[in-house]
Amino acid sequence: MDLSDAAVSVEMFYRRIYWQAPSAITYNTPDYTLTYSGTPWLHSINQLWLHNPHALNRGLLEAAAAFFKSYRAEYSIVFTEPEPLERAQWLTDSHYSERASNPIFGLRGLPRPHYLHREAEIIQATAQHQTELLNILYGTFFMGPEIGRYAVRTEHFTDSMIRHYLAYVGNEVAACATVLLNDHIAGIWNVGTLRPFRRQGVASALLMRVLTDAAAEGCPNSVLVASTMGRPLYEEMDYRFLGNTLFYGLSN
Repeated sequence: MDLSDAAVSVEMFYRRIYWQAPSAITYNTPDYTLTYSGTPWLHSINQLWLHNPHALNRGLLEAAAAFFKSYRAEYSIVFTEPEPLERAQWLTDSHYSERASNPIFGLRGLPRPHYLHREAEIIQATAQHQTELLNILYGTFFMGPEIGRYAVRTEHFTDSMIRHYLAYVGNEVAACATVLLNDHIAGIWNVGTLRPFRRQGVASALLMRVLTDAAAEGCPNSVLVASTMGRPLYEEMDYRFLGNTLFYGLSN
């Protein structure tokens, strides 16, 4: 798997979860997408997303600024590259600065975890589990209801491309994950484990169930964005670093 395949998977997640949300106002072109989430201060999902990074120029910057100004919204310029130095320097010279750098990892086939929690019960979530899913996301990520209402929506539970999973230890909910199936790749997102259940193999057991199900449905390869906390686990499971998705915003 190369970065171009992985970038398509990452882009599809944003498209299905955020750009196509009921409140979103989104304009697509072959070279870029402009999308306003409906919440002015959510600059991480109010985006000028570059499908073709070479399309970035002064005119496009001005068009994006005008689009978001009409909603009084903060926004980010987003692109994925293995070595973003040239574009990053151009944005810096244009008075933008890096807000986030999300490392993308890919794997062909199933991972090889060193340790699994053998007693964890893994289920594919249904609409009745929506509150549990959101509570884990709020408890493990810097995420509030403003993002949660996009990340776990009622229509996901009848969408053949999107699956949410929960892990239980005993009778307690311990972890969650989301998978988006597209073009033989399983995009793994929002893997979160509540603090009392960390470093016990719960996340590994959850990932194995998610990826085994995905492989059975024709998606044997996987892509994920690793947090600082999760990166050692994924590298241990043979995931390979492919590149970064960069988020740039106007400098203050």
